[in-house]
Amino acid sequence: MMQPEQALLHMLPWTRPGGMMVLPATADVRPPETPDSLPVERRRYRVPLTNLERQVWIVRSSPS
Repeated sequence: MMQPEQALLHMLPWTRPGGMMVLPATADVRPPETPDSLPVERRRYRVPLTNLERQVWIVRSSPS
């Protein structure tokens, strides 16, 4: 396991231009700082049958 910022740095070289990186998180964690100030989209959801709230962060790499 690693911090979200570290995970993004490791994922970025493997992401095609304009591609997405998706990181799951608990509901109370703040979005990560991204390399090159890439935008972070946050989506919340509830886990079926448990009613636990979670979120995923969607980060798109630069198109070029």
